Amino acid sequence: MSDQDLKIEERQGQRLHLELGTPMMLSLEGMDAQVRSVFVGMEVDKYFILSLPRISEFQDLLYPGNLAVLRFISAGKICAFETEILGLFYKKPVRALYLAYPPKVEIVNLRQVPRVDSYLPARTVCRENEVKGAILDISACGIRFGSTQCNEEELSAIKVDDPVVVSCQFPGLAEVQTLQCIVRNIRIGESMITLGLAFSDVSPDLFSAIDDYIKQVSEFLPDD
Repeated sequence: MSDQDLKIEERQGQRLHLELGTPMMLSLEGMDAQVRSVFVGMEVDKYFILSLPRISEFQDLLYPGNLAVLRFISAGKICAFETEILGLFYKKPVRALYLAYPPKVEIVNLRQVPRVDSYLPARTVCRENEVKGAILDISACGIRFGSTQCNEEELSAIKVDDPVVVSCQFPGLAEVQTLQCIVRNIRIGESMITLGLAFSDVSPDLFSAIDDYIKQVSEFLPDD
């Protein structure tokens, strides 16, 4: 799925409204993959701070001036911006990356992202409760998970914004895949409970497989 397939809104000089601990995907100039990072602070119009995982594999790319792209989900929208590194603070256990505050942010409403039906057996784990069910539809940004086996105790333990781990066998990939997600909505039907889940961390290989799956299924669907 290319950016040309989506209606992207650009907002200039926007104040970012983010909760501490928001998961973000970071890519750097010279890096083939993305790494998971966490938002820990900012000063508006000056800098933006991330907490990094182990940096040994890409430490050579963390120099001032190198270009960086951040992607994250906020208020039901995909947000992305390009910036540059200002500096790195590294003193165990703190690994903080300082980035220039973005002059503009690109925003895509998740409803504009292509979504296709699927019936993939899966299980979720949230707050140590395991629920078996199926992935009912999927997009590049998230999934809808449904279950007829969720009891009241398990349901009451799940809240919006909770982290959820989903495991499933995905077409085109041999191993069972693990999806790190965030609960966006909970719907209680007469016979099924459904969870709207947004991806918080997806490996490049899995993201590519999801994108290919959506494209292949979309070829056989009528245009809206």
